[in-house]
Amino acid sequence: MVETPQEYQSQFRRLWVPCMMVALAVAFQAATYGILMYSFTFWVDPWMTEFETNRSRVMAVISAHTIAMGIAAVFLGRWIDRIKARLALTIGLICLCCGLAIISIVNNIWLIMAVYVVIMPFAAVFAGPLMAMSLIARNVRSRQGLAFGITSMGTSIGGVAFPFIVTSLTTSIGWRETHLWLAVAIALLLIPIGWIILSFEQYEPRKSTSTAAQSRSETLSIIKTRHFWILSVSYFAIALVFSGLQFNLRPFASDLGLTVEQTAMIASSIALAMVVGKLGTGLLMDHFDNRVLFAGGATLLAGAVTLIMLGASFESMIVGFSLLGAGSGAFLPLKGALFSQAFGAASIGRAMGLAQPIITLYALSPLLGGWLRDATGSYAPFLIIVLGVSLLTIPLIIAGPNSRRPRPAIQ
Repeated sequence: MVETPQEYQSQFRRLWVPCMMVALAVAFQAATYGILMYSFTFWVDPWMTEFETNRSRVMAVISAHTIAMGIAAVFLGRWIDRIKARLALTIGLICLCCGLAIISIVNNIWLIMAVYVVIMPFAAVFAGPLMAMSLIARNVRSRQGLAFGITSMGTSIGGVAFPFIVTSLTTSIGWRETHLWLAVAIALLLIPIGWIILSFEQYEPRKSTSTAAQSRSETLSIIKTRHFWILSVSYFAIALVFSGLQFNLRPFASDLGLTVEQTAMIASSIALAMVVGKLGTGLLMDHFDNRVLFAGGATLLAGAVTLIMLGASFESMIVGFSLLGAGSGAFLPLKGALFSQAFGAASIGRAMGLAQPIITLYALSPLLGGWLRDATGSYAPFLIIVLGVSLLTIPLIIAGPNSRRPRPAIQ
């Protein structure tokens, strides 16, 4: 039976447009987080040498970036609900390109910090997980749990690919040229592809007709809910554990006598394990209580920290950090679903943005890890702290409400 043009167009929008949205969300998260987050640990040693500074000062760059991103998300998250995804994503990717290009020519660690604080938060919000989860909540209706799971793999795919890309380029052409070529590649490839795919988006952003007082009332209605605080504090704790270990990975591995190549393998093992954790969680989310899945991820994190703390070989680090990735993989798809179900797809940007300043207090974790290492000569005190934090999230999330049932949007 031959399909009419109208039937073909309807099928295209029903089946293929959501698939393209998911694929795009995976791609831009891979680029943004693969560069900003997963590759940062490989800049630590070159920047310490280039700018004659210490570990704590370099770690302060990523801590300051994360805090700035949390503050920016409060305002930018609201804009994600108000403007077309095509415009938001383009702004985010342009900021990423500009930031990388500027870093390639600076001659001071404080200028790098300025770029990470002023420019990169726009990239992290408008071309990161918050934008991706909002895009899926808007455009995918069937098997949304699986869509969230696949989408959340984007950051992990970036974590698999970019450590090898960055270390290879840095070794051959230097860290400055590496930043410049990454900016050029994103500008020539990802921005045009995103512009084309998002031209098919059907979702119309909600027009704001509320007064300033009504807007404040909407914000307060979110903040006053018990669910908001349970989610915010739980995600802060989990992010504190993961980021502290992730950003201190190379210095920690160096203490154990591991090479840069071995460290890159460990970094990629984290990301590969996160892919498994995210996809597995996405498949389970349509069938199980999200609180139980969250607690399962926290349990894996606690086991990972214990193994990392007790092990000292390359093999034990591979296993320990793989467990860390598998456990952490659960939390991103759960985050999109939990906030969407609690506050509605039309308000997910606002709700997640309001939570971000609380969550991004984890920015102190990499700095704390570096400071404790400098002060004590060992990462052991830091590992004990993050072990305790990971265990505390289990009773916290279990005490929260069952969020599997969708709730109405905040109007």
